[in-house]
Amino acid sequence: MAYRTNRVGPGILVPGLLMASLLPGHPGGCSAVSAQATVSCPSPGALTVGLKGPLAHVRYLADDALEGREAGSFGARCAGDYIAEHFRGLGLEAVGAGRSYFQPFEVRMGSRLGEGNELVVGGVSLALSREWAPFGFSTSGTISAPLVYGGHGVSQPGSEEDRYAHLDLEGKIVVVEAADPLGPGGGGLAGDPHFKASVAAGRGAAGMLVLLQEGTSLPSLEGERRPSLRIPVAAIAGASAQGVRAAAESAGDARLVASVEPRLVEVRNVAALLPGSDPTLAREVVIVGAHFDHLGFGGEGSLAPDNHTVHNGADDNASGTAAMMEVARQLSEARGRPARSVLFLAFTGEEKGLWGSGHYVQEPLFPLTSTVAMLNMDMVGRLRDNTLTVYGTGTAQEWLSLLERVNHAQPDSFVLSPIPDGFGASDHNPFY
Repeated sequence: MAYRTNRVGPGILVPGLLMASLLPGHPGGCSAVSAQATVSCPSPGALTVGLKGPLAHVRYLADDALEGREAGSFGARCAGDYIAEHFRGLGLEAVGAGRSYFQPFEVRMGSRLGEGNELVVGGVSLALSREWAPFGFSTSGTISAPLVYGGHGVSQPGSEEDRYAHLDLEGKIVVVEAADPLGPGGGGLAGDPHFKASVAAGRGAAGMLVLLQEGTSLPSLEGERRPSLRIPVAAIAGASAQGVRAAAESAGDARLVASVEPRLVEVRNVAALLPGSDPTLAREVVIVGAHFDHLGFGGEGSLAPDNHTVHNGADDNASGTAAMMEVARQLSEARGRPARSVLFLAFTGEEKGLWGSGHYVQEPLFPLTSTVAMLNMDMVGRLRDNTLTVYGTGTAQEWLSLLERVNHAQPDSFVLSPIPDGFGASDHNPFY
């Protein structure tokens, strides 16, 4: 669950979907890069002195040494190793790739320049990475076409001066200003080059050159997360923008060679199985899940986007991960095992858009047809007023009565706050 909100991501069970939260009152040409496969992770013993059980897990996962556990990072890899070692110590079955505790997959983490990038405007060649650069969302390709000046590159319906709506962009390289026509405080899509290029592509443009304002840096490809477009799109640095603008206004031409490669990084879910005790029901699987990633050093999506500091994520979601690990310990050490098999899943990339849970649903380790329930633990570290909020209680007939019965059996029962809805912005959603 992203640090940018206080919302708790519901956990769920399929067909009964469930999540418990301790936060009351909240609605709930490419090459792969292995994420620091040779890293030396900090010693758990050194970071958890005097602690054991769930608190030790939270302490290790949320330590500065793990750098906020951003998916694909050094810290996330160490967190995954730590969780896997816990499962190994409990004697749980390794059901991941190659009989390991990991389910690896590749994700796009930005872009990088390929070979042969070139931009020639009116016979003048511009210097790559100094005067111009392709955007990370640009497609790769070569185009030679006439230029057309499109102003701010957005239509303004109702305005008599809306020339852009009537420009013929078909087969041309449209040159637009990066600025928002409403000014610095506009804050809308009108200042988004991805949006401008998307619209131009839909109108048949062959490519787009975006003129940056003076003092604005060329875009970073490494941090690009937006979807790739079907036309080449490049940014022109402020000092060179004047010449490109003049060439477009005089109906000049340009040759653009854009070569952009996605940067693929290996990330990993962590998976372990406790086999069921019933010969028949053991074929059915109950998933207990939690995401172990967080926001790394912050940036977009955090509460302090301009502050490059470790975002520890103790509650979001070291707490849920620790709870899941403790459930694994208690069930594995219990005198009688559950009748059904229990699959413990620690998901990566929840903060990036449910990467790990989405991947699992697409490539499950056990058939989803035999997966009868999924419990998700997200942000369970802040009990207030003894209130336990549980989402998804309406996704199976049994949930509410079961929860009430178990709650009443506790020496100190909770104030139970059931919420029937099974939707929510966490790792239960792909299963739902």
